[in-house]
Amino acid sequence: MNRTCRLTLSFLILILLLPVLPAQAQRHFGIIWDPPSGEREAARELFGYQQLGIRSLMIEGIHEFGILDVLHGFDFEVAVSVPQTYLTATELQKRKPASLDLVISHVEYYRNHDFISSFILFSDSQVNSSRFANRASPIIREARISTDIPLLHINGNTRHRFGDTDRPDGVILHLSEAELNMMADPGTDTLIPVAGYIWNPADGFDTRHFQEMLRLTRPAGDVPVYFHAHWVAEHLEDGLEDALIIFAGDSDALLPKPRLQTETPSPNWHIILVILVWISFAVHFAIFPNYNKSLFRYFSNHKFFIEDIFEKRIRFSTTPVFLNLQTAVLFGLFFYTLYSFHISAAGLDVLGNYLPIPDWMHPGIFFFSAGFLFKLIFSALMTFWVFAPSLDTYWLNPAAVTYIWPQQLLLPVISLMITIDAAGGPAGLFNVMAIIFLVIWLSSFYVAAFNLRQYVERKTLYDTLSWALQLAVLGGVFWWAFIQAGLLDVLRLAAFV
Repeated sequence: MNRTCRLTLSFLILILLLPVLPAQAQRHFGIIWDPPSGEREAARELFGYQQLGIRSLMIEGIHEFGILDVLHGFDFEVAVSVPQTYLTATELQKRKPASLDLVISHVEYYRNHDFISSFILFSDSQVNSSRFANRASPIIREARISTDIPLLHINGNTRHRFGDTDRPDGVILHLSEAELNMMADPGTDTLIPVAGYIWNPADGFDTRHFQEMLRLTRPAGDVPVYFHAHWVAEHLEDGLEDALIIFAGDSDALLPKPRLQTETPSPNWHIILVILVWISFAVHFAIFPNYNKSLFRYFSNHKFFIEDIFEKRIRFSTTPVFLNLQTAVLFGLFFYTLYSFHISAAGLDVLGNYLPIPDWMHPGIFFFSAGFLFKLIFSALMTFWVFAPSLDTYWLNPAAVTYIWPQQLLLPVISLMITIDAAGGPAGLFNVMAIIFLVIWLSSFYVAAFNLRQYVERKTLYDTLSWALQLAVLGGVFWWAFIQAGLLDVLRLAAFV
């Protein structure tokens, strides 16, 4: 069926249904547009958007006057986005003068053009942090001195920590968070007006999803719903063209629903992997008699277990190697599950902006690989650190056994975390299990060091070079990474957007 026939049929359905449908205003659609270099090509694209019923544009950065002249020939409302994305409180503190200059330069460049409807000062940034709000407020005040055009920001919800006088005039929301945005916690945060939405579904154009999007955005009134230009171009032939034209005329029009298609879900490889770890544990338990006799003695009769290990009445040759590989897999699953549970697509973009995530690698595989390699390196370092201060290589194997043994508890803990993630369980329970995982992992070094301490002669020297020095080094590393380098702000922002 060609386009003319489709439109004719759609309008006939609309006319027949008009008596039973309540009157609604036109829907306001916008395009996130990256203007081409040539004025003629820009005019051609804008004419095409106008034919689709598009009323608003969002552009980023400063563009040549030729593009602005082209815009003057159309009737679009244009929001100018200052290129500041994924700012944390720490990052804003470092670049505050440059950030202010960037905002003011955009305001002064565009403010005299009558088609400018708003300025977007920053996107997907840490507005839920009072430190960020305090550092951004002077920038907002300076911008207000230069223009009375509304100042906005883009984020995943309406919560923020700005004061009443220094906050942006509105927020453009990522639509995937739309339902949550209507229910911000009034006890800790203040709602900010919704000035628009950005809709960028990952699974292409779907009539049902499109109509659901219109339903969710209707309470905000006549605010634009923005689509990325490349997404629109890719899906015009899939029914998006008709949908934009029809709904720009009437928000309650109906589109024919396509037949539902069922897709075979991709295998949950992390669930399969944790099952394989359980199988490897069972096989190891079955074929190594020393291991199956000693597994629970560490916990039920710890004193005698340690004596047997350090006096070498029981020897483990391959078990420490196997357990280190097994726990490295568990650590990879831990990193992956944290990512899966807490990080949205927008949050992944935040991490990609600060972490070296390769474009060619699936983010889940990246986090799993990072956790796996981190644990292997860390285990080798910690095993060496347990026995090295004793100044005697005799203790290498006992140190390796006692360091890795309690970490077998990580297997049931990560299994519960994966179950909670797969079932969409409560975040509180998931976070408790994550804390237990980290406590088991970190405490295993100190337990092993305490066990070996009983067998060395220079106990004070051993204490100084083992757990005391390790505490100081780890404390320094965490302080630098999370406080000085702002990693904690990055993680908070990734979980927030």
